[in-house]
Amino acid sequence: MPTDYQPYLLSYQLAEPIEEEVVVEGSVSLHEGGNHVEVGGGIVAREKANPDTPNTENVYLNRTTVEGTLFKNKTEKILQIYRNGEIDDKWFFDTANSYGEESAYIPIELFDPTATYEVTYIAQNISTNPIDVTATFAKNIRSSLNDVATKQADIETEVSIHDRQIYEMLVRLTALEE
Repeated sequence: MPTDYQPYLLSYQLAEPIEEEVVVEGSVSLHEGGNHVEVGGGIVAREKANPDTPNTENVYLNRTTVEGTLFKNKTEKILQIYRNGEIDDKWFFDTANSYGEESAYIPIELFDPTATYEVTYIAQNISTNPIDVTATFAKNIRSSLNDVATKQADIETEVSIHDRQIYEMLVRLTALEE
């Protein structure tokens, strides 16, 4: 097979469109002055990662030469690696033997073998164009303060609902044990 071979890329439209609402992780705060916001698709958020090491120097992620470390999709760019749910910024990124465009490694002395690792990355060739994006912002301090107060009230309501559901679940579990 020639080295410049390019396989066909098939694009199609479903007879019945599927709309899927994406759950947002966090929010974006903008600074005063000009800001740039990019909207895209194909991000895989917090996929469980399986770091492994073939030697005594480094631990790898998404390396084709290290069995079991590949992500579910080929990477375009690794955005963040998490250790036990917290950002782990000790990783280095490179392109050598990557499943896609990028892989990661960390010196073995900085690696915690008891931790759970997750990765957020942009995947190759699995994106779709966003249909609708809504952005809101407050034009002055009063609007910002009102937004914060509303969000705080919403959070308090949500927490009280969750507390009640947990209580009811514990009551049911206790009744089952008797």
